[in-house]
Amino acid sequence: MIWIRQNQALRRNLTDDQRAMNAAALAELLGEQAKRDRAKAGRAAGGKATPEQEEDRLSTDVTPKRSDRANKSAVRAAKLARVSERKVREGRLRAGGAHR
Repeated sequence: MIWIRQNQALRRNLTDDQRAMNAAALAELLGEQAKRDRAKAGRAAGGKATPEQEEDRLSTDVTPKRSDRANKSAVRAAKLARVSERKVREGRLRAGGAHR
């Protein structure tokens, strides 16, 4: 799916808003892939969760842990689609993935 979204990002017949929506979907996919990669690397290194991390995982009111700047996948998707990061954030909001 990532390959498809990346190739769709630069289609000439898409408006900026359409490219932004595509970039938002691409950012979600890239974020999921990065999360899987980090988990795989952690397991390979024999990493274990701290008691605080385990408690946080079991918590019902999980807060998103993001930096002030948008996550790296959104930045990367915006550059690929040649739209602003703000457009990608707006695209996520429209699609229902209300991440900062």
